[in-house]
This record gives sequence, C-alpha cells and structure tokens, in this order.
Amino acid sequence: MNGSKEELCIVKLRKICEGNFESDEYSLNGPKECAVCIEKSRGGWSVYEKEKNSYNDSCLFQ
Repeated sequence: MNGSKEELCIVKLRKICEGNFESDEYSLNGPKECAVCIEKSRGGWSVYEKEKNSYNDSCLFQ
C-alpha cells in the first residue's frame, strides 16, 4: 500500500472512530494508555490494547 492509500485509510478510520468512540478510547498514532491503538510497524499495521504498560491482544495486519 502506498503512502496516499494509507493516509486515506487513516482518515476514514479516524472518521469512524470519532463518530463511535470517545477520543481517549483509541489512538491512531501509536501507544496510548488504556486505549485501542494502531501503528505502522515493519510488517504492516499493529493493532493492540495498551494498559498498564502492557500490549494486549496484539494483531499484525499486512
């Protein structure tokens, strides 16, 4: 996926999140305490829940 497609996906995901969740419940820019997080990683996109400095239910989407 190239940069512009990735940016478009993040914009759309942000709209979905803003309409359905409180801003402190998610992060589209990496780790945030007590939130569901997404961040670009080496192999694709990592999605996880961060709580008390642990990363729970981590998944990698390529």
